[in-house]
Amino acid sequence: MERTVITGLGLLSAAEPDDADPWAPFAGRPRRLPPGRLAEVDGAGGDPRLRQADRPSRLALTAAARAAADAGFAGALPAGSGIALGSALGCLATNGEYLQTILARGSRFGNPTLFQNTVPNAAAGYASVVHGLDGPTITVCSGADAGLEAVAFATRAVAAGRAPAMLAGGFEELSAWLGDARRLPSLVGASEHGAALGEPGRGGELAEGACILVLEAEERAVARGARGYAWIAAVARTAGSGSGSAALAAARALERAGIAPSEVGLVVTAAEGDAPVPAAAAASPVPWVGDTTGAGGPFALALAALCLAGRRLPDRELPEPASALVLGGDGAASTAVVLRRWPS
Repeated sequence: MERTVITGLGLLSAAEPDDADPWAPFAGRPRRLPPGRLAEVDGAGGDPRLRQADRPSRLALTAAARAAADAGFAGALPAGSGIALGSALGCLATNGEYLQTILARGSRFGNPTLFQNTVPNAAAGYASVVHGLDGPTITVCSGADAGLEAVAFATRAVAAGRAPAMLAGGFEELSAWLGDARRLPSLVGASEHGAALGEPGRGGELAEGACILVLEAEERAVARGARGYAWIAAVARTAGSGSGSAALAAARALERAGIAPSEVGLVVTAAEGDAPVPAAAAASPVPWVGDTTGAGGPFALALAALCLAGRRLPDRELPEPASALVLGGDGAASTAVVLRRWPS
């Protein structure tokens, strides 16, 4: 099996003051992104193929472009590369807007511009066109665990030799639907439907954003002289709610990576809360970027990868560990990812 290396990070946060600083998305207070931040994929002066892209697609496109550039890919990724994206609600707000036009004007007068964006994989489709992706493609809409589930899929695709590189991560649009989804579990109780939309009391101010990583086969990354942040030593996913599910996912991932819990130097959780595995240090991206729901897991991965690569966070002392454990999930499932310093 091929080792999978993180060679590019593309972060888009409502909190960032300076795109040039890799830590910038972790530096401010969450809010909705101003329209001008997405101008690089706007129809006005941008790529004409993207003129019909909706807001969640533009979030993902902006982060994907940053990730590809950070990895050193100008334009298309290698032939056979793919994309895996995750989002708690995906294009639900676009669907709502489209259905409103049907209700107002009749079924014969739906907005065709909106219609093409009413499928969750619209963002992945736009990114595939822009970056020449013709390999494995998937979009996961599975609640707060969606982004990490997408990364797990992409990791396996690279490790199995199905793709030389993958864009992988999550995106989330801040809309009224997102707030409603957070309130729904408390209204419907512990049903499977309610749990999948988000766990009550996750904490953190809701925010939108996107975080996409470039995952690449180690042999290829070495051959082209790529800079790597970390390599993914193991992934594990478990179904079920509560800390027990997260602890089980963590135990499985650490066992697969051959790392004892006592050797974990940093635990990063997608949501704020106690980490189920003791570590020298613990962190979460939520205080910096807010609760980005489906994108929270990829943001946690980026935070851990930056620490492993020796990048220093300006306003908080975090270690430069040899290994890190990243955890994400909600009331329906949990995903654990073990990162190790690269090269190692």
